[in-house]
Amino acid sequence: MSEPPPTRARRSRAPRRRQQEIVEAAARVFHEKGYESTSIQDIADELGILKGSLYHYIKTKEDLLFRVFEEVHKEVEAILEDVLAVDGLDPLERIALYVRRIVVHNLNDLERISIYYHELDRLSERLHPRQRHDGTEDLLARDLRVAWGIRDHGRPDDARGRRVAARQHLAAALGDQIPRNRVAPQA
Repeated sequence: MSEPPPTRARRSRAPRRRQQEIVEAAARVFHEKGYESTSIQDIADELGILKGSLYHYIKTKEDLLFRVFEEVHKEVEAILEDVLAVDGLDPLERIALYVRRIVVHNLNDLERISIYYHELDRLSERLHPRQRHDGTEDLLARDLRVAWGIRDHGRPDDARGRRVAARQHLAAALGDQIPRNRVAPQA
């Protein structure tokens, strides 16, 4: 008995599955060799395919790096959205939940997280994730500012300014929770 011909749904899943395999292989090779030292041939070899076949799915090596970053961003955004959707948490509980979930995510995905932190600056301006900011990561900061009555005096446009502003908001949110005098641990 012969196998039935592939349905449209099965045919459309195969390229998506193959694209995911390519991104996963690229992540393994980027992690092992570093982005700069990795060639398209290295990724093709990891997949066991010809280099020319790989170009059916990608245009450049940078496209693969971008896809790795894009997956990480989507996963982190999903974690943030899940945390923001939890009702009944005060700001510190929300931060703690977010941190716990991010730490677990990062520990379970050290390969791609390592690539993210080591290779982010390799992307051109055309593909850099900071250029695609949609405001999702600002939701937690906004929630904290509202909950703690912190007024927003505008957001700096530069990355350093955003980091400083984020630290200031976190410090303000935690300010009432940090003891002013050192307290000995209770027995």
